[in-house]
Amino acid sequence: MPLILIGARGQYETRVSVEDYAYLLGYKWTFARSHKGGELIYARRSVWTPGYGNRTVLMHHVVMERAGLARPSDDHTADHEDGDSLNDTRDNLRWLTAEQQMRNRHGVRHRPIEPPMWDEEIPY
Repeated sequence: MPLILIGARGQYETRVSVEDYAYLLGYKWTFARSHKGGELIYARRSVWTPGYGNRTVLMHHVVMERAGLARPSDDHTADHEDGDSLNDTRDNLRWLTAEQQMRNRHGVRHRPIEPPMWDEEIPY
C-alpha cells in the first residue's frame, strides 16, 4: 500500500490506494487534529477560494470524491471503517450518520514518525 508523508517535516504517514497515489502526491499535505487536544490526526491541505478565503480540504474527502462515493445526505459524514484516521484507502472509507459513527466509535491514536525536538528528554 503506498504511503504519503504529511506535515512540514513528514511527521506522519498516510496510506492511500494505488489509484489515488499519483494524484495526491501533486499536492502539499499537512495534518490537523480531530479537535483541540484530540489525538486523531487527519491529512489536510488548504485551498484558496475567491470570495471565501482559505478552505480546509481533507484527504479522505478527496479520495471519496475521486472514487465516486457521493454523500447520501447532509446527515452523513465520512468515516474510516478501521478507525485509523490516516488510512485513506478507498476500501476503508464510507459515509455514516453521526449516530452510526457513535455506535462504531473507535480510533487509532497516532504518534509522529520521529518525535519533535521538544518532546525529547533533555539531559542536564
